[in-house]
Amino acid sequence: MIEQKLLELNEFRQIYEWHLVNHFPTDEVKPFYIMEKCFEENRYFPYGYYEEGRLIAYAFFLRSGSFLLLDYYAVLEEVRGLGKGSEILSIMKSHLKEDETVFIETEQPDLEEPEIRAVQLKRIQFYLRNGAKGAGLMGSAFGVPYRIFTLGKSLYGEKAREGMETLYRSMLSEEMYEKNIFFKLDNEK
Repeated sequence: MIEQKLLELNEFRQIYEWHLVNHFPTDEVKPFYIMEKCFEENRYFPYGYYEEGRLIAYAFFLRSGSFLLLDYYAVLEEVRGLGKGSEILSIMKSHLKEDETVFIETEQPDLEEPEIRAVQLKRIQFYLRNGAKGAGLMGSAFGVPYRIFTLGKSLYGEKAREGMETLYRSMLSEEMYEKNIFFKLDNEK
């Protein structure tokens, strides 16, 4: 049975330093101080997922009202491909209230590198298989392009953009937001 545990700051930092920085590309890893500040303001919620006392996955959420950003989610290598990721997403969804929306950012599939593209498409399919819906929105955070999906209360288009803007504005200074965060509806040029 998988146990979900809200992490203490020291546990959160340890997972960041030992796992997250190795599981995500450097350009996708935000400095810990940004997450720590939101954590201390009770707006950032890092969870560890344990089986028989052993960490098997982690998920870090930013919250603003009824909007949540699944900021980071990774299943540890030794249990990938065993259905644990889907099981954990099911646990996450079971804790959502009816009016809550979880936003998920996935990399925009790379057209140049077929091997990388295959992994990115597999990740998108994973979320779709587990109930995520396309939000009709693309984003760019610090130069990294993303497709946006939702779990829970489905939001699309302008409503999804408003939710994502709310989340990022709650995490970053106005100057940092204006310089580095962009959203575009799928039908916008």
